Formats: sequence, C-alpha cells, structure tokens
Amino acid sequence: MVPQADSFAILQHINDAVLALDAELRVLFWNRACEAFFGWTAAEALGRKTTDLVELRYLDGSDRHDLTPILHAQHSTVREAILTRRDGSELWIEISSRVVRDADGTPLYIVAMAHDITIRQQARAAQTRLHILAEASRLFANC
Repeated sequence: MVPQADSFAILQHINDAVLALDAELRVLFWNRACEAFFGWTAAEALGRKTTDLVELRYLDGSDRHDLTPILHAQHSTVREAILTRRDGSELWIEISSRVVRDADGTPLYIVAMAHDITIRQQARAAQTRLHILAEASRLFANC
C-alpha cells in the first residue's frame, strides 16, 4: 500500500490537472498540471473558489456554478468545456468529476480531473470541414 504522503506526490506527476474542491468550490488540492492548465500556482489557488480562478464554458451549455448534476450523480460526470486560462488563452478540456461522500452519503469534497482535448477538437473541426467540402464538391459535380 502506498502511504498517503506518497499518494499526493504521485498526483503531482500526473499530466492531467487533478484538483479537489469543497462544497463551496474552494480549492483543497491543486497539482502541478493544474498550474500549467489554469495559470495559477497551488499557493495562489488553495482556499480560493475556482469560480474566481477559472473561466469555463461547458459545451453542453450547463451552468458552471450549478453543482446539482455532480452532487446527485452516483458515478463520475464527464463534460467537455473551453477553459480560458489566466493569461487569456483557451484550451479545450474534458473534465471528470466525482463527489466523495462519508459513510452517511454526505458530500465531503469533489475530486476533478481535467484532460487537454484541444487536438481532439481540432481533428473534429477538420473532419467537419472535410465533410462540408466533400458534400459541396459532390453537389457541384452534379450540376
């Protein structure tokens, strides 16, 4: 079994952003990848609300302040979003979130992991453009 201190050290070396939040969205844990993804150091982020640190636009149109889907989910929720970083640049991310509960089912904290999907989104956009061009070519050829 890995000791708890070593578990936190392991999380620092993951390439995906891993964070833990309380019910008010205050940062409890912020790994090194969070610093690269979001532009805030762990020292700057700890204890602050993510709504003050991060601008997210969920692709499904959901409100980033509404925790209802996460708090009521029995399993992880996975959503795609556009992240506006501290420096104003944008990154497409996939966020997996899960509520950790005590023995009575009361939420203790939210654990989330963000994965950079910018290349995936660029590939989807290129595929859509190719499909549109192919359809236009087909229609033009039939004229």
